[in-house]
Amino acid sequence: MKIVNLNAILSLVLVSLSSLEVMVNSFVIGSNNISNRAIFASSTSRTKLGPEKTRMIHSQLSASESEEVEKEIAEGVTYDTIAREWRCKWSPDGDKVSLVSTQIALESILEELYEVPGCKRVDRIVCGSCLDFKVVTSVSEDKFGAWEKAGFPPEKDFIDMLNVIGGVSEIETQTYTIMQMEVTPFDEDEDF
Repeated sequence: MKIVNLNAILSLVLVSLSSLEVMVNSFVIGSNNISNRAIFASSTSRTKLGPEKTRMIHSQLSASESEEVEKEIAEGVTYDTIAREWRCKWSPDGDKVSLVSTQIALESILEELYEVPGCKRVDRIVCGSCLDFKVVTSVSEDKFGAWEKAGFPPEKDFIDMLNVIGGVSEIETQTYTIMQMEVTPFDEDEDF
């Protein structure tokens, strides 16, 4: 499925609880000049990329990992990755329709996130008790500045979609460093 950018059109996602199918209603938003996506999916669909696109993304991920140079914030506190987080609260009302709609909005921009130069991974975090929905895009430190300067696309489109989903609140963004921590195995033969 190709994601289509449409000027001045905003997609509303309605979930039919009886058939669990996602339907899309589009409407014009005056002169707000909102760039958005048309979302067409079923509740059981997942973002699926063709084999060529998957190979391209894996090759980009491998290339970005081999070029990394760690930066140091303070002695012993290093990083090679910067993450951009988008987060919101969702409502359990209506059989969690706002959570389902938020997931569909994420799936509509997921491929574009993986095309961000230096993208290492995209994580989705959902908490059922505090009702958090978070998207964390991890980008190589040396590539992050260009993405930031461009305004973190497709951040604006994703936030615009969240803003029209009933039951979604507390929409926020944050930037931070992120680093996978590894344990070095103890060498019994090593002298201290």
